[in-house]
Amino acid sequence: MAELVLFVVLLFLPINVTPPIAVWSYEKLLYLSSPLLSVFEAIHIVLFIMKASQMVVDQMEEQPNLVKSVILGVAALACLLGSLLSRYIYTVYASHSINRIIEVLVVTSLILLVLSLVKDEGIISEVPCIFFVMMCIVWALAKESAMSKKQIEPPSMWLKYVF
Repeated sequence: MAELVLFVVLLFLPINVTPPIAVWSYEKLLYLSSPLLSVFEAIHIVLFIMKASQMVVDQMEEQPNLVKSVILGVAALACLLGSLLSRYIYTVYASHSINRIIEVLVVTSLILLVLSLVKDEGIISEVPCIFFVMMCIVWALAKESAMSKKQIEPPSMWLKYVF
């Protein structure tokens, strides 16, 4: 909440009026709160997937064949998209750390899928959906890492007016 209030205050102040200590403290606040916000985002994604799966399963008594088909279809589609995305990241963004992250996530997802099938706990489509979301996050991480390594060239139009 303090982060939001400080952000709104900084938005309404002109840049030359904002004290440097306020900008510095806001930057440090963002830096320190980032891991905590990432954990909350991950928890909410998992809770959303579980809630959506439970809503589908609640319709099982009314239309059992349709619900089973939807669950298996979503699971197959999420597995396919997650696998394709992980293969794409593995080939395009070939760095040692990204490849190790992908390998750990694939193995973890397979273990969780096997455990959910063996124990009959949970809904079969939850693990593939979470796997797909994890691969999307790794893709964003790889894209951000690649962009940070490449220097951005200023547009030629800007250079024409500067010189």
